[in-house]
Amino acid sequence: MQAFIGQPASYVFEKLGVPDAEDEVAGRKFYVWETESSGSFFVPMPATGTVHDGDRTSNLTYFVQELHTYHHVCKFRLFVDMQDLVTGYDLEGDGGGCGTFANQLRK
Repeated sequence: MQAFIGQPASYVFEKLGVPDAEDEVAGRKFYVWETESSGSFFVPMPATGTVHDGDRTSNLTYFVQELHTYHHVCKFRLFVDMQDLVTGYDLEGDGGGCGTFANQLRK
């Protein structure tokens, strides 16, 4: 992702689209992109059990559905100078959320 340092901010806009926000703090201008996704999915998990039927005992293997949930977030800030050239960036979030931006920027 270092390849866009020194590039015009429009170079990053082409990869990520229009930013969600633009701001300035302590004289440093930056653009912000944010993403958030949540969901759930089922994973089949093996289970075992024993059935007793009179004098007979049987061991069984079967599958149960285990629910897994996720919540991914990321905030990407792109810092620029007075000519709108990229001077730096930072990411705040987890791999599931920030990976989206990283993949788009590598294209």
